[in-house]
Amino acid sequence: MTAGELLRRYAPPPEVLLNHVVNRLPYASWRMRAYAALGVALDDPRTSLIMLGSEVWKPDRLRIGGRTAIGRHCPIAPPAGDGIGDDVNVSSYSRLMTAKHLVDDPEFPAAYGPIVIR
Repeated sequence: MTAGELLRRYAPPPEVLLNHVVNRLPYASWRMRAYAALGVALDDPRTSLIMLGSEVWKPDRLRIGGRTAIGRHCPIAPPAGDGIGDDVNVSSYSRLMTAKHLVDDPEFPAAYGPIVIR
């Protein structure tokens, strides 16, 4: 078995690394490079910033524009191909999630909507 196969088989999902290691990196440049390497689409990693303590779920579904800052301790769970545009500031402790249950359905299934901030 090759090293790549071993890594794919035994490595934790990207969310574990993002939310327990990457979001604690003290230097923003290191942190943003790690977010990009683990699947977050950054239009300009030099001018975008995800501050310490923010959680990213489903990094492959998140796009962040240039000159955008996401404050400390923001949980971000994009359901499908959502994006945060250019020149956006998301305040610390904001929660970016869409989820609800369909209360009129007897099975009470979950439903998700898009998040687009411009």
